[in-house]
Amino acid sequence: PKWIPQLADAEKVIARVKRPPGVVFSALVPNLRGFERARDAYGAAGYFEFTAYPDIVPRPSAEGAVADVTIRVQEGRPYSVRRIEFAGNTQTRDEVIRRELGIFEGAPFNTEALKYSLRRINQLGYFKPLDDAAMDVKRVSGSDDKVDVPIRGEEQNRNQPQFGAGMSQD
Repeated sequence: PKWIPQLADAEKVIARVKRPPGVVFSALVPNLRGFERARDAYGAAGYFEFTAYPDIVPRPSAEGAVADVTIRVQEGRPYSVRRIEFAGNTQTRDEVIRRELGIFEGAPFNTEALKYSLRRINQLGYFKPLDDAAMDVKRVSGSDDKVDVPIRGEEQNRNQPQFGAGMSQD
């Protein structure tokens, strides 16, 4: 496959996906998981709209079915975070959640930092476990390079009374 990346750090990820000419295509398909690795590398650099797809062109050959496979990359443009909003936190202050985030308003958008932030918020124990759907990143209308990051969670009831008793021979 041919890759045409514009990010230097994505070269390492893309090198894992490349296969030499003559590889059977069915052996190449499992390695298309490299798309996810490439998406992570580009996402860490702020490319929110990165897409990659194989372009398969069959060609006649005396050896049977042969195809040229080219990986097409559309990286879009790098984004930055305009606003981080919280919803569902009725008892927990925004500052408590904000200090656990690895992304910041005005900084370049980073998908790896977003995943890290989700893990940190889950470790607080204040909310029911959050998944990727809790952070629905949205492009800002009227802007070509900004995103909003709304974080929706449901707080756990931590105000439950507990009782205990003990007994001994004395």
